[in-house]
Amino acid sequence: MNVQTPIHYTASYTDSDVNRFTKKVAFPVSDEGCWIWRGAKHSTQRGYGKFRLGGRVMNAHKASYILFNGEVGKGLVIAHQCNNEQCVNPAHLKVETQSQNMKYCVMSGRHNSQRH
Repeated sequence: MNVQTPIHYTASYTDSDVNRFTKKVAFPVSDEGCWIWRGAKHSTQRGYGKFRLGGRVMNAHKASYILFNGEVGKGLVIAHQCNNEQCVNPAHLKVETQSQNMKYCVMSGRHNSQRH
């Protein structure tokens, strides 16, 4: 997968927000191009990263999407196209409905009910 690092971020956030975020990321050394989250993680959400943005704590991959691509509409979620739950590369993230995300999780074998 050919992934480029974003060269801009959304105007509603500051350099400080982006700097705080990127200090917690291990940037890619592989062809897959995943940015691996090295910051705090949720203890109850399968180890997804967490980050405070705009005064609230959210999943790190959602914060990445917002910082580099823009806000997420109500009722939508951010999904990983690379199937790496620790990835926060905005080029690997997409907006979809929760229903779409669950269907993809089941198809790809990543749904909790399929893990033993």
